[in-house]
Amino acid sequence: MSALRKASMPKVQTIEIKARVQNNHEARAVIVAAHMLAAAE
Repeated sequence: MSALRKASMPKVQTIEIKARVQNNHEARAVIVAAHMLAAAE
């Protein structure tokens, strides 16, 4: 499980960077969903 979580982290960080650049609510919702999925794993 930890391997899956580590593999998903770069994607989460990329989404966070995009959200900061775009600064829109939809991207932030995706970040929350991504963190919830990572926590579930």
